[in-house]
Amino acid sequence: MITTDVLSEGQNLQDAHIILNYDLPWAIIRLIQRAGRVDRIGQKAEQIICYSFLPEDGIEAIINLRRRLTQRIEENANVVGSDETFLMVTL
Repeated sequence: MITTDVLSEGQNLQDAHIILNYDLPWAIIRLIQRAGRVDRIGQKAEQIICYSFLPEDGIEAIINLRRRLTQRIEENANVVGSDETFLMVTL
């Protein structure tokens, strides 16, 4: 299924276990909500896997998106706690 951010809220998608983000939102809660759509009662997968496309290195050097998102995720986890792992960068 391919969708816009419309399905990141208010839908139960527990039959899926993989999320593919073509964009990374500025608000961390959007990433959490996207993952939350599939991490629902009835989910049978042991892991929910989120893949994200990241900007090319030249653009990344200008906007520092990965660093800023990682910082926001860490700050959020420090305040409310979290056992999820977001933005594990693999090359």
